[in-house]
Amino acid sequence: MKNQQQQKETNNNIERDEQQPRLSFSAVKTFRECGHRYKLEYLEGHKNETSNIHLVFGSSIHTAVEKGLSNKTVDMNGVFVTEFDKLLAENKKQFPGCFRQPETVFQEFRAQGQTILSQTHEYFDATFPSYKIISQEEEIYIPIEGTDWMFKGFIDMVLEWNDKIIIIDSKTSTWGWDRWKKSDELVNLQLQLYKAFWCKKHDITAEKDIKKVNVGFLLLKRTPKKNNLEFFRASGSPAKLEKATKLLKNAIFNIERKMFLKNKLSCNYCPFYKTELCP
Repeated sequence: MKNQQQQKETNNNIERDEQQPRLSFSAVKTFRECGHRYKLEYLEGHKNETSNIHLVFGSSIHTAVEKGLSNKTVDMNGVFVTEFDKLLAENKKQFPGCFRQPETVFQEFRAQGQTILSQTHEYFDATFPSYKIISQEEEIYIPIEGTDWMFKGFIDMVLEWNDKIIIIDSKTSTWGWDRWKKSDELVNLQLQLYKAFWCKKHDITAEKDIKKVNVGFLLLKRTPKKNNLEFFRASGSPAKLEKATKLLKNAIFNIERKMFLKNKLSCNYCPFYKTELCP
């Protein structure tokens, strides 16, 4: 396994071509859910900018966790409150219709974030004793083998712990995820793709080294029955990585052939449903 400095330097000098097609996990997820929506958002530029209190909360607590874990002298609660209040004010101004809740709701979110952060150091020390942070917000920008496309993404956190690498994606939620969501193929696809391309970025090719790279989600829960933080491992087996890569290439195959089929099962929560773009 490469050391931290070598890992930071690997593949950082790929020449960027802004015209070169690329796919992120979000784009793949959108295409899998509905090809027509992918076309509208990613090819025709019809993405609607919006916001809500959950997005403000998630962004704020993500910033606080990142800064607090990288430097234990940082006041995570202070970082969170400052960021939360700043983003809330900015988003209220930009999207007034999305923030019509009473002020007590915002106060609850603020207090819930502080509760999560008050447990974060203790949780990480108990779950990953003597862990070391390798990277945070690490960019992945890697060619997709056999295509002219690039895979692009940002990994929230990579830890070194117990002679293993742990790739972590943080998710905020109300009370957590049930077993159905934890086992959802599309949910787990994100980390499977991150593992596959992170290993490529760092030239990790030996099977024994690939097996040392684990993946998991860190749930940051506002109103849980028990703990506010939960880490659970996602499957990153060779078979799962191969399946994830095939799914990615299959999406590219269909996109290049302009096969943008509508999925009527995904209409209920689609912003284009029953509009002129998707009557």
